[in-house]
Amino acid sequence: MHATKKLLLVTLIGLLTLNTPASGSELKRGHIVNEDGEKCWYRQKFAEADNYFHSSITANTGHLTFDDPTCMTETDINKKQINNIVTKGYGRADVIYATGAHQMFLKSDLQERGYCIKATNYPIPAVAVDYVIQAGGITGVKHAMSFGCKN
Repeated sequence: MHATKKLLLVTLIGLLTLNTPASGSELKRGHIVNEDGEKCWYRQKFAEADNYFHSSITANTGHLTFDDPTCMTETDINKKQINNIVTKGYGRADVIYATGAHQMFLKSDLQERGYCIKATNYPIPAVAVDYVIQAGGITGVKHAMSFGCKN
């Protein structure tokens, strides 16, 4: 492997590790208000490092699951509401992410599934998200630190 490419890969792996919430962290509980103004209660936990989004890089993957699988319908507004929650905790405190459904990218460097949410005020930070959809409802979302969003 070329030395520059190897250094870039090591740097990116470091970013994924340093800017990701700790694995095995306590189960968080909260709610997201859906487009109808209803509170949709969720539980969120970070799993041990895995290769869910990037087969060649391990990252701590967050799992947000809704208590009521019919509360969050698959709409752009609901996706934005979810994205606003899952992007918290990734990167520096002042990072602003483009969380609208129409602002998401199809992937990021080395990302193999889901979408990519890019920071608007920094060039590198991003969050990979993959929605779990059943019968038109968003039942959960997996998320992890990423970088280099692109279409």
